[in-house]
Amino acid sequence: IPFPEIETAGILSIDDDVELSNTSIHTAFNTWKRYPYLLVGYTPRSYLMKSGEYKYAYDVKHYSMIMTNVAFLHHKYLELFTHTVPKIIMDYIVETQNGEDLTMNVVVGKYLTELGHPMCIAVYVKSDGKKDFGNLSKSGYKGLMHRSSHRTQRDKCLNLLAKVYHNLYLQKCTKMVQ
Repeated sequence: IPFPEIETAGILSIDDDVELSNTSIHTAFNTWKRYPYLLVGYTPRSYLMKSGEYKYAYDVKHYSMIMTNVAFLHHKYLELFTHTVPKIIMDYIVETQNGEDLTMNVVVGKYLTELGHPMCIAVYVKSDGKKDFGNLSKSGYKGLMHRSSHRTQRDKCLNLLAKVYHNLYLQKCTKMVQ
């Protein structure tokens, strides 16, 4: 990543354990075309501060991130992720198989802030077409998010990102498209 064969501005990032209808993909793509420098997807997440530590949260009233398990993003962000994420963060991602989506959100937030556009970096698309995330019952596979260490690893990742970048660059968002 990034592959030179990618010639489009928009990339659909979708995990192998996600099923999504064509209509849902079309809705998200049309939304992304309106907001091409934001992350547009179906899995909003947030964070909170508790006892001086960042904690991963599932608050959809206010979100600050879109998980990349199913999201449209600008191809520039793959390049930024590949070439600018510090080794300590990449090592954490590889070791835990966790946090690449959190890191992508911080990379996007930092990039937009450096351009002089600090803002909510994401758009949440709510769709009835969503079938399943992380648990394809036909195969019996359960995604990595079902591991007992998943949430703790995400908390640690957020704190590592804040330490390394001196900021998470994530603002609360409320925009939702149906």
